[in-house]
Amino acid sequence: MPVLLIVCFLFASLVFVQTVIFVNEKQSVSKEEQVLQLEWLLRNGEQRWREEKGMLSEKQNQMYRFPDGYVTWEQVQLFDESIHLTLTAVTTDGHERTRSYYLEPQKAKKE
Repeated sequence: MPVLLIVCFLFASLVFVQTVIFVNEKQSVSKEEQVLQLEWLLRNGEQRWREEKGMLSEKQNQMYRFPDGYVTWEQVQLFDESIHLTLTAVTTDGHERTRSYYLEPQKAKKE
């Protein structure tokens, strides 16, 4: 009888540990998916800003909509012709990530 109780206890412990590991992995995958969605939004927002920056010289902020969320950007012209660009991505679930850049104008190379 005691051997049977020990075996049942070990089996129950194993099932419990495996359940905890499964739940942790599921949460980890969910967080990784959220990070990938935000990175995708930020990269696509940055790409669209680069493609349209010649046409957007008078604008200081704008929003781009994507299937998984939206990206807003804010552009601030600094005193030395540099630009401070802030991109903020928000998923449809409400998760948010911000990335900032300081961009300097390219100088012509002397030959």
